[in-house]
Amino acid sequence: MILGIFIFPEWTGAYVFSTEAATRFSLSFLIVGVISYSLESLRNYYYQQLETEHNKLRLALDEVKTLSGLLPICSTCKKIRDDQGYWSQIEAYIGAHSDAEFTHGICPECAHKLYPDIFPEPGEL
Repeated sequence: MILGIFIFPEWTGAYVFSTEAATRFSLSFLIVGVISYSLESLRNYYYQQLETEHNKLRLALDEVKTLSGLLPICSTCKKIRDDQGYWSQIEAYIGAHSDAEFTHGICPECAHKLYPDIFPEPGEL
C-alpha cells in the first residue's frame, strides 16, 4: 500500500512525489526488506542450532546418574541401607544408582591376612 502511494499516487489522491523520491524510497524499502529477511533467517538458523544443542545437553543430563547425600553404611560389613530399609552390598547399591562398574582385587594388607605364606607383610617388600 505504502509503495503504491509513491509509484501510483493518483490511486489515492495523495501528494505526488518526485520520481527521484519514489525511487529512493523504493530502494530503501527493498534494502530494509532484504536485510530484515536475512537477519530473520539467521535468527531462525541459530535458534535451531541452539535448540539442537539444548536437546543434546538434556539427553546427556538424563543419562548422568550421580549419588549424593548421606549413605547409611554398616561399619562392620559395609552394606548400604536403601530408602526402603533393605541392606545390600555396596557394589550392588552403587551399581544400581550410578553408571560405575566394579572390578575386584585384593589389597596387600588383606592378601597378607588371607595368604600369609604367599604374600609377605606389606612393608617387607
